[in-house]
Amino acid sequence: MKKHFALLVVLGFALSGCSTLFDSEAPSEESSDFRNAAQALRAFEEEGGNCEAEEEPSFSEFGEALKCHTGIIIYSWEAGASESLTELEAAIGLTANEERFHVAGTNWAFSVAGEDSALWIHERLGGQIISPGLTRGERGEITGTVVVTDVQEIEVEPADMDDRRAALDERDKELDERDRELVAWAEELEEHEAELDARNDTITTAEREIEENAIPGAGMYLVGTDIQPGTYYTNADRCYWARLSGFSGNLSDILANGNTRGTTYVTIAPTDTAFETRCRWERQ
Repeated sequence: MKKHFALLVVLGFALSGCSTLFDSEAPSEESSDFRNAAQALRAFEEEGGNCEAEEEPSFSEFGEALKCHTGIIIYSWEAGASESLTELEAAIGLTANEERFHVAGTNWAFSVAGEDSALWIHERLGGQIISPGLTRGERGEITGTVVVTDVQEIEVEPADMDDRRAALDERDKELDERDRELVAWAEELEEHEAELDARNDTITTAEREIEENAIPGAGMYLVGTDIQPGTYYTNADRCYWARLSGFSGNLSDILANGNTRGTTYVTIAPTDTAFETRCRWERQ
């Protein structure tokens, strides 16, 4: 919810001449009796305002107008100088200009291009803030004005807040459903991981058993120590092997030998001393 600066307003203010226009809340004596635009300008700058006047005041039968480089226009007139609403509007810029605000005292007015600037002048010089967007009534009165009497900070909900809440509630439901789906996926993933771990354990055990019951490659292996008695096979071609009864190196130590051709099976007896080979064998 955003905070907005809202204006406490009095609507439907109607007037038929400049004496009626600014009587609802009289400004202070110090700021209400500016005889001319230059005097109003001095009071404005003494309060810290910035004008940088473009030229000398222009004059009309209604009063004076002084333009500033900063975009402010200062008007001054003799109290009760005009009873013409048309002249009054022309003199102090009371038109349906959506971008300008007016701060007016008994016989002076500042026309500015922003509400913040209008509030700044109002707080320092008095007068009333009159909003843009004025219209003329059937009898020639200026109507539809908004006169600022106080400013305070309040919380204002956007007009579509109910729609926003409904959209957020729907989004929350979608997120809750997504969370439930993620939880279910996480549980399935944990189950799959557990199955993979069990399978890996099984594979590891089988591989370890195969390795323990295999003759890894070329070498001479002691029976009962390096390898166990049993029947082994190999798919290697032209691989020399020999069952031995001793290590003297004499031919008499050879119990059996040969060269493999394709798949070959050899049974190593418990009474054999060693087995010599030049390739890998696996136990049947």
